[in-house]
Amino acid sequence: MSKLSSHKNLIISIGVVIVLALVAYWYFGSNSSAPVPILSDSTTNSSDSLLSTLNQLKSLSLNPAIFSNPSFESLESNTVTLPVVPSGRPNPFAPLTVTATQNSGTAVTH
Repeated sequence: MSKLSSHKNLIISIGVVIVLALVAYWYFGSNSSAPVPILSDSTTNSSDSLLSTLNQLKSLSLNPAIFSNPSFESLESNTVTLPVVPSGRPNPFAPLTVTATQNSGTAVTH
């Protein structure tokens, strides 16, 4: 009875492998009908439009009189000074070490 069961399991396993191979062939093989070009027309068009925009920006000039405008001079700085925060452990991924204290009887984790 055991020999029949092992042959049955072998046949089922081979069948499953064949079915999976066919599904993989169908799934991956059906999409590769034509090679995908590295550069397409849309890439060329977008690079041309980028170069055109950069050339337009190159021809712009900024009038320095804007910096002496009262509206510009009335602007206030919103800079924030960040407080110094003590750092944590030197290596946060290092294992925790436990030291026992004699007086309180509790363990301190570092």
